[in-house]
Amino acid sequence: MTIPSIRPEIADRLLPFCQAVQETAGERLHSLYLSGSAVTPDYLPGISDINTVIVLREIDLKFLQRLAPLGKKFARQKIAAPLIITPDYCENSLDVFPIEFLDLQLRHQVLAGSDLFTDLEIDDADLRLQCEREIKARVITLRQDYLAATGQRLPLAVAINRAFASLMPVCRGLVRILHRQPPVPITELLTTLADLTGIDDTALVDIFTCRQRQTTPEMGELNLIFANFYRTLERLGKLVDAC
Repeated sequence: MTIPSIRPEIADRLLPFCQAVQETAGERLHSLYLSGSAVTPDYLPGISDINTVIVLREIDLKFLQRLAPLGKKFARQKIAAPLIITPDYCENSLDVFPIEFLDLQLRHQVLAGSDLFTDLEIDDADLRLQCEREIKARVITLRQDYLAATGQRLPLAVAINRAFASLMPVCRGLVRILHRQPPVPITELLTTLADLTGIDDTALVDIFTCRQRQTTPEMGELNLIFANFYRTLERLGKLVDAC
């Protein structure tokens, strides 16, 4: 098996994983994908996880039992535990997880089998509802995380980074329901979101810049980033309410 059009540092680690999946799944394998940041310019070598999706024709617990012992080996290569679904699950869950399936549609590369994700039909009404739920939940979680950090710099930075990462698929959903094709690279996504909504994207850009540079601001600057980020989330929540 060869893996074309993928960064060599990813392909070298991914090939043994793909071979193990194919050997273990056999005819049960419908398709196998690389997903997430590894198929975008936002991937950070040595930092970002390598995410994959395995689509089985039907779920087989024996497949899980055989693949599970390999988890530790592949985790050392930054290969995250794969998402495992079936075509039926995908078809019947588009209304429940439209953000996640939109993200898969936008950020995937077929490694084996046929492409299940490119032609998915995602309903904008379902997408809007999940965007509202996710943004409002993140506002609440961010308050709790701020208190849980107890004024400590590193826990607060971790909380902000975690919230930012989970917000990016939601932002792609927002761009989609505002009738624009969501960009994949985060810099383009943030610019498009700001243009469409009029929000101040300073906090989002600051967080992304720190992530890419792998730096943690001092506490004073971090508190300012947090405050701006929190206000941005509140603004996005009101915006999606009006959609």
